[in-house]
Amino acid sequence: MLNQTAILVIPMLVAQVQQQQGNPVTDGEVALRIGTQAMVSKFGKQTIASFAPYRSFYEQGVWHVRGTPPKQSNQRRQSYPEALISATDGRVIKVYIVQ
Repeated sequence: MLNQTAILVIPMLVAQVQQQQGNPVTDGEVALRIGTQAMVSKFGKQTIASFAPYRSFYEQGVWHVRGTPPKQSNQRRQSYPEALISATDGRVIKVYIVQ
């Protein structure tokens, strides 16, 4: 049952993200939806799930959506996915892995 629920939720999120494009992004929750959907499209659902939870913050007209690096004690620098979202129009500016 859980898998069926997840399958139903994903199309709803895609529709919400598509509806948001072209409109201002005024809160972090909307930025999270847009950013994580863009990351899933680029890197795949399984990869993006491994960096949960995600957080967003606003800086100079751009929403940053970042994953949480996995806890690995033997690495000094940890990588994580990030998406940059325009606050003005909801456009995905960039999706990449921070090294």
